[in-house]
Amino acid sequence: MVASGTATQYHGMDGTAHTLAELKGHVAVVNLWATWCGPCREEMPRLQKLADAYAARGVIFVALSLDDKEAQGKIEGTVKKRHFRIPVWTGGSEVTLQELGLGVLVPATLILDESGTAVGKIEGEAREKDITSRVDWVLAGKMGKQPKLVQKNDW
Repeated sequence: MVASGTATQYHGMDGTAHTLAELKGHVAVVNLWATWCGPCREEMPRLQKLADAYAARGVIFVALSLDDKEAQGKIEGTVKKRHFRIPVWTGGSEVTLQELGLGVLVPATLILDESGTAVGKIEGEAREKDITSRVDWVLAGKMGKQPKLVQKNDW
């Protein structure tokens, strides 16, 4: 199933327009988060470590903020404090979570294969193995047992 919402437009911190469709051709990890979400902030160093580890293999990580316009001013400070260098897009909302089949709470993480098909949906704070098992499976040519599509972690 190709991720819905691929045409929805988001914005980078520099104002550049982005869509999930532009991630096609790469394995991608899209983390949905918000500045007011404690588990989201705790997850940031783990995501950065994974992004650094997979960069040479062409895996793209994106952090899609669900902060509303009033809270978006807090994004830059949160990102700097956490030493988070993953590209941050804004413009996500609760509707985005629903469109992507990620439940109703953040954090949530969507893992896409090169064709834009969802191969992982993690509801709640993603553990390292939640991401690596799915990314490694895709990078290995989808050989072996597929990790389950939906992973629900306790908050």
